Amino acid sequence: MAKRLFTISMLVFAAMVIVILTVSFAYAAPTTGTISYTVTEKVNMTADSTGELTVDPIVIENTGELDILVGSVQIAGLNGWTLIPDTTDFAKLPADSKQFSLVADGSHDMISAYTVDETLKPGHTYITMLTGKTGIVTTAVADEKAADFIITVSIQEPECEDFVVTESNRYMIGYTDETTELVIPETFQGSDGIWYRVIGIDNNAFNGCENIKTIVIPDSVTSIGNFAFKSAQIMQVEIPDSVTTMGQGVFNGCNQLNDVIIGSGLTSISPGTFSNCISLKKIQIPDNITKIGNGAFTATGLEYVDIPDSVITIDRFAFYTCTSLKKISIGGGVESIGSDAFHVRQETDTIVITENDVAKNYDWVGDKRNVTLYSNAEDLYTEMLSGRDFNDFMSINGWSL
Repeated sequence: MAKRLFTISMLVFAAMVIVILTVSFAYAAPTTGTISYTVTEKVNMTADSTGELTVDPIVIENTGELDILVGSVQIAGLNGWTLIPDTTDFAKLPADSKQFSLVADGSHDMISAYTVDETLKPGHTYITMLTGKTGIVTTAVADEKAADFIITVSIQEPECEDFVVTESNRYMIGYTDETTELVIPETFQGSDGIWYRVIGIDNNAFNGCENIKTIVIPDSVTSIGNFAFKSAQIMQVEIPDSVTTMGQGVFNGCNQLNDVIIGSGLTSISPGTFSNCISLKKIQIPDNITKIGNGAFTATGLEYVDIPDSVITIDRFAFYTCTSLKKISIGGGVESIGSDAFHVRQETDTIVITENDVAKNYDWVGDKRNVTLYSNAEDLYTEMLSGRDFNDFMSINGWSL
């Protein structure tokens, strides 16, 4: 069982009239999916004339669908109030000494943390019985914070079977043919009562689901298959760091896609991943990428691309017919560029910033690009200020004032 820890802090208020102590606290734990639990809203503690305390119990109820583990209960005095051992002879304490003791479940002195370690099933309740003592009080105290309770609770997540979303089982995660906002859960409970953890998205899982406008992929997913979201109308996507494998054409034809974050788990951009994403005007290729696959960005709306030093291979057709792509920066790590990698169908003025000989010697003319080469961005900036025909320069960049 995996555990997620939560700490509950509760203020204890004291209202002292001779030997009367009132304690009140409340806490409601945050609900996350099927996780929910509550703590009693109010506990009263009253002392008789001998200083013996009568205390209402602490009650924790599991109102969610997952098991929870009640770990421990602690208490610490506040505002001059001190928790002392229950073995203390309270009759010998000075009046108004603001000292008290608590005992949990008849035996544990709360001078130290009370270890509970009790699992609560959904719908079940845990109760800690409390008793205690206090000294003589001659001066009334109204609603003073006397102590802080701390209860540690951990969430016990059920053992899950691995689950890969497919075209046939996608309805198990809550998808319908009308779904526009797709949030793929990290874990879910099937109608069979079994808990599943989503680890992958299979080939064509959401291919042709044109109603999908937004998508959230959980960190549990490690692989996304061929054409998984082909032709969906999503506008933005974040590929989590957990994803280490992506098939071909995953977002092919997502013509509304304009914002992409590529996680750190991938080392290559697979063939056709973003092909025909005509609204994709910019992309940040992270430095964990070593290969840009065949047709990865074919026919996108990219206007500028910065290929980092980590990239070793740019396959053929990688940026094929990207007619808006007029500024290209190519890092020093590139060792091969495939044929027609940057091909356009009509002559296009293009700025290429690179110190890489492979890039400098690439057949830009064959790709119908009229290339102006710069060794670095500083050279480009210098020329911009040097008196070269400014309008031509701005035109080549696609810039305007």
